[in-house]
Amino acid sequence: MTARLALLLFLTPGKRSMTAPELALVAQAQRETVVCRGRRVVTYCWGHGPRRILLCHAWGGNGTTLGEFVPPLLARGYSVIAFDAPAHGASPGRISDMVEYVSTIGMLCEKYGPFDAAIGHSFGAGNLLWAHRDYGLRADKIVLIGCFVHGVWIIEAFGEALGLPPRVVKGMQESLASKYPGELVWERLSMTDMLKSVSAPLLVVHDHDDRAIPFAHAFQLREASRGPAELFATSGLGHRRVLRDRDVVRKVVEFICGSPTRDPSTEGGAAWVRSQ
Repeated sequence: MTARLALLLFLTPGKRSMTAPELALVAQAQRETVVCRGRRVVTYCWGHGPRRILLCHAWGGNGTTLGEFVPPLLARGYSVIAFDAPAHGASPGRISDMVEYVSTIGMLCEKYGPFDAAIGHSFGAGNLLWAHRDYGLRADKIVLIGCFVHGVWIIEAFGEALGLPPRVVKGMQESLASKYPGELVWERLSMTDMLKSVSAPLLVVHDHDDRAIPFAHAFQLREASRGPAELFATSGLGHRRVLRDRDVVRKVVEFICGSPTRDPSTEGGAAWVRSQ
Protein backbone atom coordinates (compact mmCIF):
# COMPACT_ATOMS: atom_id res chain seq x y z
CA MET A 1 0.00 0.00 0.00
CA THR A 2 2.82 2.41 0.86
CA ALA A 3 4.55 1.64 -2.44
CA ARG A 4 1.34 2.27 -4.41
CA LEU A 5 0.73 5.60 -2.68
CA ALA A 6 4.34 6.66 -3.12
CA LEU A 7 4.23 5.70 -6.80
CA LEU A 8 1.10 7.80 -7.28
CA LEU A 9 2.95 10.77 -5.83
CA PHE A 10 6.00 10.00 -7.95
CA LEU A 11 3.89 9.99 -11.13
CA THR A 12 2.06 13.25 -10.37
CA PRO A 13 3.83 16.21 -11.97
CA GLY A 14 3.67 19.61 -10.35
CA LYS A 15 1.86 22.37 -12.17
CA ARG A 16 3.43 25.71 -12.99
CA SER A 17 1.93 28.90 -14.36
CA MET A 18 3.31 30.26 -17.59
CA THR A 19 4.98 33.64 -17.61
CA ALA A 20 3.83 36.45 -19.91
CA PRO A 21 6.61 35.73 -22.45
CA GLU A 22 5.63 32.04 -22.46
CA LEU A 23 2.00 32.93 -23.10
CA ALA A 24 3.10 35.16 -25.96
CA LEU A 25 5.17 32.31 -27.37
CA VAL A 26 2.17 29.97 -27.22
CA ALA A 27 0.10 32.55 -29.10
CA GLN A 28 2.69 32.56 -31.90
CA ALA A 29 2.77 28.78 -32.27
CA GLN A 30 0.88 26.49 -34.57
CA ARG A 31 -0.86 24.39 -31.93
CA GLU A 32 -2.22 20.90 -32.42
CA THR A 33 -3.62 18.09 -30.27
CA VAL A 34 -2.52 14.55 -31.08
CA VAL A 35 -3.16 11.20 -29.39
CA CYS A 36 -0.40 8.90 -28.18
CA ARG A 37 -1.11 5.69 -26.22
CA GLY A 38 -4.65 6.93 -25.72
CA ARG A 39 -3.50 10.19 -24.14
CA ARG A 40 -4.10 13.60 -25.69
CA VAL A 41 -0.90 15.60 -26.13
CA VAL A 42 -0.68 19.27 -27.10
CA THR A 43 2.12 20.10 -29.55
CA TYR A 44 3.60 23.42 -30.67
CA CYS A 45 5.38 24.35 -33.88
CA TRP A 46 7.14 27.62 -34.58
CA GLY A 47 8.52 28.55 -37.98
CA HIS A 48 8.39 26.93 -41.40
CA GLY A 49 12.03 26.13 -42.06
CA PRO A 50 12.91 22.63 -43.33
CA ARG A 51 15.50 22.17 -40.57
CA ARG A 52 13.70 21.13 -37.39
CA ILE A 53 14.64 21.26 -33.71
CA LEU A 54 12.87 19.22 -31.01
CA LEU A 55 12.51 20.56 -27.45
CA CYS A 56 11.92 18.12 -24.55
CA HIS A 57 10.90 19.72 -21.26
CA ALA A 58 11.54 18.49 -17.73
CA TRP A 59 9.12 16.76 -15.35
CA GLY A 60 6.59 19.36 -14.26
CA GLY A 61 7.45 21.64 -17.17
CA ASN A 62 5.71 22.32 -20.47
CA GLY A 63 6.39 23.08 -24.10
CA THR A 64 7.55 26.63 -23.44
CA THR A 65 9.96 25.82 -20.60
CA LEU A 66 12.79 25.86 -23.14
CA GLY A 67 11.32 28.90 -24.85
CA GLU A 68 14.57 30.87 -24.60
CA PHE A 69 15.93 28.86 -27.51
CA VAL A 70 13.01 29.50 -29.86
CA PRO A 71 13.66 33.11 -31.06
CA PRO A 72 17.36 32.68 -31.95
CA LEU A 73 16.68 29.37 -33.69
CA LEU A 74 13.84 30.89 -35.70
CA ALA A 75 16.14 33.77 -36.64
CA ARG A 76 18.50 31.24 -38.21
CA GLY A 77 15.82 29.60 -40.32
CA TYR A 78 15.00 26.59 -38.14
CA SER A 79 11.52 25.47 -37.18
CA VAL A 80 11.02 24.38 -33.57
CA ILE A 81 8.78 21.58 -32.28
CA ALA A 82 7.75 21.27 -28.63
CA PHE A 83 5.00 19.55 -26.67
CA ASP A 84 3.25 19.32 -23.33
CA ALA A 85 3.80 15.75 -22.13
CA PRO A 86 0.73 13.88 -20.82
CA ALA A 87 -0.54 15.54 -17.60
CA HIS A 88 1.73 18.53 -18.24
CA GLY A 89 0.82 22.03 -19.38
CA ALA A 90 -2.29 22.02 -21.55
CA SER A 91 -2.26 18.23 -22.01
CA PRO A 92 -4.99 16.71 -19.82
CA GLY A 93 -4.51 14.25 -17.00
CA ARG A 94 -3.21 14.05 -13.44
CA ILE A 95 -0.47 11.44 -13.68
CA SER A 96 2.02 10.31 -16.29
CA ASP A 97 5.24 8.31 -16.55
CA MET A 98 8.42 7.98 -18.54
CA VAL A 99 7.00 5.46 -21.01
CA GLU A 100 4.21 7.84 -22.00
CA TYR A 101 6.77 10.62 -22.33
CA VAL A 102 9.25 8.67 -24.44
CA SER A 103 6.41 7.32 -26.61
CA THR A 104 5.38 10.91 -27.30
CA ILE A 105 8.89 11.66 -28.53
CA GLY A 106 8.70 8.64 -30.83
CA MET A 107 5.37 9.81 -32.22
CA LEU A 108 6.75 13.31 -32.88
CA CYS A 109 9.71 11.79 -34.69
CA GLU A 110 7.31 9.96 -37.01
CA LYS A 111 5.37 13.17 -37.61
CA TYR A 112 8.18 15.74 -37.87
CA GLY A 113 11.51 13.91 -37.89
CA PRO A 114 14.28 13.38 -38.43
CA PHE A 115 15.54 16.41 -36.54
CA ASP A 116 18.61 18.56 -37.04
CA ALA A 117 18.95 18.69 -33.28
CA ALA A 118 17.14 17.72 -30.11
CA ILE A 119 17.40 19.64 -26.82
CA GLY A 120 16.33 18.02 -23.57
CA HIS A 121 16.26 19.28 -20.00
CA SER A 122 16.44 16.98 -16.96
CA PHE A 123 13.70 14.31 -17.26
CA GLY A 124 13.26 15.32 -20.89
CA ALA A 125 16.98 14.88 -21.56
CA GLY A 126 16.99 11.34 -20.21
CA ASN A 127 13.91 10.41 -22.21
CA LEU A 128 15.47 11.96 -25.30
CA LEU A 129 18.31 9.43 -25.05
CA TRP A 130 15.90 6.58 -24.40
CA ALA A 131 13.86 7.60 -27.45
CA HIS A 132 17.04 7.66 -29.53
CA ARG A 133 17.83 4.08 -28.58
CA ASP A 134 14.39 2.46 -28.63
CA TYR A 135 11.68 4.76 -30.07
CA GLY A 136 13.03 5.94 -33.41
CA LEU A 137 14.34 9.40 -32.58
CA ARG A 138 16.97 10.61 -35.02
CA ALA A 139 18.79 13.88 -34.45
CA ASP A 140 22.01 15.15 -36.03
CA LYS A 141 23.02 16.85 -32.77
CA ILE A 142 21.97 16.31 -29.16
CA VAL A 143 21.93 18.77 -26.25
CA LEU A 144 21.47 17.48 -22.69
CA ILE A 145 20.84 20.12 -20.02
CA GLY A 146 20.88 19.07 -16.37
CA CYS A 147 20.63 15.38 -17.27
CA PHE A 148 20.91 12.39 -14.91
CA VAL A 149 22.83 9.15 -15.46
CA HIS A 150 20.23 6.48 -14.68
CA GLY A 151 16.47 6.13 -14.30
CA VAL A 152 16.99 4.11 -11.13
CA TRP A 153 18.87 7.08 -9.65
CA ILE A 154 15.76 9.24 -10.15
CA ILE A 155 13.38 6.96 -8.27
CA GLU A 156 15.92 6.24 -5.54
CA ALA A 157 16.55 9.97 -5.06
CA PHE A 158 12.77 10.44 -4.77
CA GLY A 159 12.60 7.70 -2.15
CA GLU A 160 15.52 9.17 -0.22
CA ALA A 161 13.91 12.62 -0.21
CA LEU A 162 10.75 11.14 1.33
CA GLY A 163 12.63 8.86 3.70
CA LEU A 164 11.17 5.72 2.14
CA PRO A 165 12.80 2.38 2.94
CA PRO A 166 14.50 0.59 0.03
CA ARG A 167 11.84 -2.16 -0.07
CA VAL A 168 9.15 0.47 -0.74
CA VAL A 169 11.18 2.02 -3.55
CA LYS A 170 11.70 -1.45 -4.99
CA GLY A 171 7.96 -2.02 -4.82
CA MET A 172 7.40 1.23 -6.72
CA GLN A 173 9.77 0.07 -9.45
CA GLU A 174 8.12 -3.33 -9.73
CA SER A 175 4.63 -1.85 -9.84
CA LEU A 176 5.44 0.52 -12.69
CA ALA A 177 7.41 -2.10 -14.62
CA SER A 178 4.42 -4.46 -14.43
CA LYS A 179 2.39 -1.89 -16.36
CA TYR A 180 4.84 -2.11 -19.28
CA PRO A 181 6.19 -5.68 -19.31
CA GLY A 182 9.32 -5.98 -21.41
CA GLU A 183 9.19 -2.28 -22.31
CA LEU A 184 10.12 -0.66 -19.00
CA VAL A 185 13.18 -2.51 -17.70
CA TRP A 186 14.81 -0.43 -14.98
CA GLU A 187 18.23 -2.02 -15.47
CA ARG A 188 18.25 -0.75 -19.07
CA LEU A 189 17.57 2.88 -18.12
CA SER A 190 21.24 3.81 -18.00
CA MET A 191 21.80 7.05 -19.89
CA THR A 192 25.53 6.33 -20.11
CA ASP A 193 24.79 2.99 -21.78
CA MET A 194 22.34 4.70 -24.14
CA LEU A 195 25.05 7.16 -25.19
CA LYS A 196 27.14 4.26 -26.44
CA SER A 197 24.73 4.05 -29.39
CA VAL A 198 24.92 7.80 -30.09
CA SER A 199 27.53 8.93 -32.61
CA ALA A 200 25.99 12.38 -33.11
CA PRO A 201 27.83 15.38 -31.64
CA LEU A 202 26.81 15.89 -28.02
CA LEU A 203 26.69 19.02 -25.86
CA VAL A 204 26.23 18.52 -22.12
CA VAL A 205 25.19 21.62 -20.16
CA HIS A 206 25.21 21.46 -16.37
CA ASP A 207 25.49 23.92 -13.50
CA HIS A 208 27.95 23.37 -10.66
CA ASP A 209 25.24 24.45 -8.20
CA ASP A 210 22.50 22.16 -9.50
CA ARG A 211 20.82 20.80 -6.36
CA ALA A 212 18.44 18.51 -8.22
CA ILE A 213 21.02 16.53 -10.22
CA PRO A 214 24.67 16.59 -9.08
CA PHE A 215 27.23 18.08 -11.44
CA ALA A 216 29.18 14.79 -11.38
CA HIS A 217 26.52 13.29 -13.66
CA ALA A 218 27.63 15.63 -16.44
CA PHE A 219 31.16 14.22 -16.47
CA GLN A 220 29.85 10.67 -16.74
CA LEU A 221 27.59 11.58 -19.65
CA ARG A 222 30.34 13.34 -21.56
CA GLU A 223 32.77 10.47 -21.09
CA ALA A 224 30.18 7.88 -22.16
CA SER A 225 29.49 9.45 -25.56
CA ARG A 226 30.68 7.49 -28.58
CA GLY A 227 30.81 10.63 -30.72
CA PRO A 228 32.36 14.05 -30.16
CA ALA A 229 31.19 15.45 -26.82
CA GLU A 230 31.57 18.77 -25.04
CA LEU A 231 30.70 19.86 -21.51
CA PHE A 232 29.58 23.45 -20.96
CA ALA A 233 29.67 24.13 -17.22
CA THR A 234 28.04 27.08 -15.48
CA SER A 235 27.88 28.26 -11.88
CA GLY A 236 25.24 29.90 -9.70
CA LEU A 237 22.28 29.06 -11.96
CA GLY A 238 20.97 25.85 -10.42
CA HIS A 239 18.73 23.36 -12.17
CA ARG A 240 16.22 25.69 -13.83
CA ARG A 241 17.72 29.14 -14.26
CA VAL A 242 20.34 27.58 -16.50
CA LEU A 243 17.65 27.51 -19.20
CA ARG A 244 17.35 31.29 -19.09
CA ASP A 245 21.02 32.19 -19.07
CA ARG A 246 22.21 34.29 -21.98
CA ASP A 247 25.51 32.46 -22.34
CA VAL A 248 23.83 29.05 -22.24
CA VAL A 249 21.35 30.05 -24.95
CA ARG A 250 24.17 31.43 -27.08
CA LYS A 251 26.31 28.31 -26.60
CA VAL A 252 23.50 25.88 -27.45
CA VAL A 253 22.46 27.79 -30.56
CA GLU A 254 26.08 28.06 -31.66
CA PHE A 255 26.53 24.31 -31.17
CA ILE A 256 23.47 23.58 -33.31
CA CYS A 257 24.30 26.09 -36.03
CA GLY A 258 27.99 25.27 -36.15
CA SER A 259 29.02 28.91 -36.15
CA PRO A 260 29.34 31.79 -33.65
CA THR A 261 26.11 33.57 -32.81
CA ARG A 262 25.39 37.25 -32.52
CA ASP A 263 24.18 38.85 -29.33
CA PRO A 264 20.48 38.02 -28.71
CA SER A 265 19.69 41.73 -28.39
CA THR A 266 20.11 42.04 -32.16
CA GLU A 267 17.80 39.15 -32.99
CA GLY A 268 14.49 39.85 -31.31
CA GLY A 269 15.14 37.42 -28.45
CA ALA A 270 16.39 39.94 -25.90
CA ALA A 271 12.96 40.77 -24.46
CA TRP A 272 12.36 37.10 -23.78
CA VAL A 273 15.76 36.65 -22.08
CA ARG A 274 15.62 39.80 -19.98
CA SER A 275 12.06 39.27 -18.81
CA GLN A 276 13.14 36.13 -16.98
